[in-house]
Amino acid sequence: MTSRVTTGRQWCYLPLLAIATALLLAKSFAYARLFGVSQFGLFSQCLLIGNAAALFCGLGMQWVAQKQWPQHAAMQKSTRVDASVALALFVGMILTAGGFLAVLVAFMMGQLASPAAFLSLPVFSLSQYLFTVGVTSVRSELDFLRFARLSVGRASLTAVLGLGVAALSDDVAAVLLTEAVATALIGMNALGGGRLMRVAGLVRTSSVIVETARLEMPSAIRLLALSAISYALFNLDRWIGVMTLSSSAYGTYAAGALVLLAFDTLQAMLNVAVQPLMARRLATGDSRWVIRFAHACTAATIGVGAVACVPLITALQWTVLRVLPGFEGSLTVISILVPAGFLRLADFYGTLAILRDREIVLAGGAIGICLIALVSVVLASRSGMVFTPIRLSVLALTLTIGAFVLRACVACFPEKQDAHA
Repeated sequence: MTSRVTTGRQWCYLPLLAIATALLLAKSFAYARLFGVSQFGLFSQCLLIGNAAALFCGLGMQWVAQKQWPQHAAMQKSTRVDASVALALFVGMILTAGGFLAVLVAFMMGQLASPAAFLSLPVFSLSQYLFTVGVTSVRSELDFLRFARLSVGRASLTAVLGLGVAALSDDVAAVLLTEAVATALIGMNALGGGRLMRVAGLVRTSSVIVETARLEMPSAIRLLALSAISYALFNLDRWIGVMTLSSSAYGTYAAGALVLLAFDTLQAMLNVAVQPLMARRLATGDSRWVIRFAHACTAATIGVGAVACVPLITALQWTVLRVLPGFEGSLTVISILVPAGFLRLADFYGTLAILRDREIVLAGGAIGICLIALVSVVLASRSGMVFTPIRLSVLALTLTIGAFVLRACVACFPEKQDAHA
């Protein structure tokens, strides 16, 4: 009885995460209104690059954390988790220092269009990575309510401080640094003073870090490769937009693509509970239950999307017309990307494939989809096609459909032990 009550309380995190997602989306719309189309285009480019850098910040250790820490926690291996946290933070800080030097060299060579904004990106990336490591340690203990409170705190703090700086200065670099400081503070709070002290003690014991690196870095590199490919798959449209669109046109597309940001954020938040539950059940050998659970989560999300898609498109378009003058070009983009967003929200198969150690197959399929998309883009460019926000939206929807089908096939393909279970 106590277990059921605890589980029910844990699922109460969902309304809090919905609030956090709403705050993040509202904050993004507010930035668009404060900055204007062109400046918002620059801000969106910086976010794209900064989040990409955060992906590589720990050489894949954050993905090892999401996969293995819940299993370590289930087996009472707290020291192993602490050692992994220490290694993740150490690698992240080293790579951030290297990233800052690279940006500094580019600045000295005159290769940066907006030096201050891009110089702030290493700090921004490190803060995102620190937050990821912190909340993953919370998730590994299945403390979803605390994760939800941390997410709401981060969304609220970055919204209040970031929007205040944007209103006062209209400076992209200042906003990025402000958000970085707020996010880093929340990330450190997520780790907690006790764990930080234990991690500091382990860092002084180099043999523990070296042994942890020997055990976990091979898996981290594989997961990093998969994550980089997945990132390219889901962000190819944005990178093509950066390379082919003007700042104003990219600002228009970025405003419409905020719906994808909201859906991706919400999917990650839902995975807060889904991924650790899957990991723990797989650790007990119950793969059939995990597959059925993934099917159920996907079907439920698609059902909600079928009902809510048109009303949500209408509400978002009304919001853009009333709140964001000058962004009318985003209306069609929204109508194309909302269905893509619901499909991304329903994709729990990627998590299942990783937990079943099918990263290599998943990466190979994603590379194939990316190559087909890139060849199509090159051929279209040579034929004289001009990229527009609407065409980029169609590309994003197509890539989302391809990725969903790939992940479902890879995750659910049976193994011999499944057949005999």
